[in-house]
Amino acid sequence: DPEHEGCFIPYLYVVLEDGYTVEDIRAKVCEALQEFEWPVEIIQIPERPFFHFKTNRIGLAKEIKNNRIHATEQPAAAKPVQPVQKETKAANVPECTLNEFLHRSYLKPSDAAMKYYGTDLSWEKVFCLVEQTVRALRSIGFEKDDRIPVFLRSVPEFIILLLAAEKIGATLLSGDNLAAAEAEIIRTSGKHIAIVHDFITQQEVDAMEDAGVETFICLSPYHFADRKQIPAHIDREIQALYSGEKARFSKNVLDWNAFIEAGDSFFGFDEEIRDIDRPLYCNVPDASDPAAKPVVHTAHSILGILTQILEVKPLTSSSDPFGA
Repeated sequence: DPEHEGCFIPYLYVVLEDGYTVEDIRAKVCEALQEFEWPVEIIQIPERPFFHFKTNRIGLAKEIKNNRIHATEQPAAAKPVQPVQKETKAANVPECTLNEFLHRSYLKPSDAAMKYYGTDLSWEKVFCLVEQTVRALRSIGFEKDDRIPVFLRSVPEFIILLLAAEKIGATLLSGDNLAAAEAEIIRTSGKHIAIVHDFITQQEVDAMEDAGVETFICLSPYHFADRKQIPAHIDREIQALYSGEKARFSKNVLDWNAFIEAGDSFFGFDEEIRDIDRPLYCNVPDASDPAAKPVVHTAHSILGILTQILEVKPLTSSSDPFGA
């Protein structure tokens, strides 16, 4: 932010429940942060349900972390990590995999499952892409109990990778977009492959290669998008990610299409893994932050969150996917 040195402008998306106003949210945020040194400026964007949230995120995060550490005898990271699903036990959570839930939840295969900047991906297309990705992952060596390093933004391919990882019994590992954190995730995974965006920086490439990456699978955020349908402010933000010098790789590089095509010749299919309580997604925090702890999700916990959000009924043998 040129007006506030050292500050960034992330968007805070707000969905208001009945009886609440934007001012209520603004007051709650300011009240929660008023004890900290770093200034916070919140500006509503009237035409959309967004705030500009201006602050020095690094300075504020460190101050909040120190405040938490001093308030307890030991950092939160020293406590054992509790599975997320324990928080959702009270909900009516379907006892099925994510893939099973989605297969039973759509009305028509031609209906849009995902919308991404002018492109509608139907349920039929998504399931086809998942199967292709399963073969692609298996063709490059991923299998049951493996951890897959994935460093992607909010793109359809992330969801497709998650569903494919569930089918082969693997876990997606992700984390902060910091070179040191990404290198630590590579070492934690024990694998020599990383799935990244094609705007990856030289610093990130060097850190990952030092951590053992031998193959990069590179994805453009424009892959499924109709660029003409991307709002100008979003396109500018994406283009800013390409503004630096293009990274040079000393290891093997595959673009997304080549990765998917690698699975076309794979026919060594195993039985689909079905374990709704094993780790499916893990967000690994920056190791330099002693107060941070991993966020681990299973298929069960993800469906628990969906159940709470959508207030769905448990899946039954009825033809109605929500048992209505």
